[in-house]
Amino acid sequence: MGKASNAKKVNRAAATGGGRTAGKRTPVLWYSAIFMVVVIGVLGVALSSKNIADKQASAEVTPPTKKDHWHAAYGFNLCGEWASALNDGAAGDTTGIHTHGDGLIHTHPFLNSVTGKNATFGKLMKITDTAVTATSVDLKRDNEKLKNGDKCGSKPGVLTARSFKNLEDKAGTELKGSPSAWRIKDGTLITISFNPKGFKVEQPPSAGNLSDPKDLGQTPQPTPASTPAPTSETTSAPPTSAP
Repeated sequence: MGKASNAKKVNRAAATGGGRTAGKRTPVLWYSAIFMVVVIGVLGVALSSKNIADKQASAEVTPPTKKDHWHAAYGFNLCGEWASALNDGAAGDTTGIHTHGDGLIHTHPFLNSVTGKNATFGKLMKITDTAVTATSVDLKRDNEKLKNGDKCGSKPGVLTARSFKNLEDKAGTELKGSPSAWRIKDGTLITISFNPKGFKVEQPPSAGNLSDPKDLGQTPQPTPASTPAPTSETTSAPPTSAP
């Protein structure tokens, strides 16, 4: 009986491959799952990094950049009369979006804060020390501060604006929202109108200056910060000799 029992054990061991570890299986599926999790994680990090890099690169090259030099025309028609062109404020051109008193917006950014989508009409208003909202205009000059409802003659006026994509575009497109967010684009024209409803908004008179900007071909530079003039030293009169 003992020999028969031992023979059965030997046969069972042979059938299973022998040894105590023969009944254990290598967890192939478990290792495969771990491997796939690691691969997916690595790919996810790589793709995320690429997307971030692509967005950063896109933000850096969105025009206008510091290498661009754009010109756009603008004008204010207030109660049927074209306002005279604006000039830079006392600080001069500190950002690279300014004007030369020619009715043009000169866009050649010095700072990242005025490049790409940050190159807006609001930057011109700031550099010229003026203000325009969706319902009011203040050019800081006599009779050039108006808000919706103020009269143009006997009729109430309303602020509207149109953008013309080029000189050939005579119809234009209505601009809405805050003027501070209007994008400046090369070769475009913007007219801000404060007139009674139904007034036909046309391209500004400065449209003709687009073909020959004053600073074309120049390398713009920021206006240097003004420094106070040195005070002259007071020289005391030489003492008089005692009698």
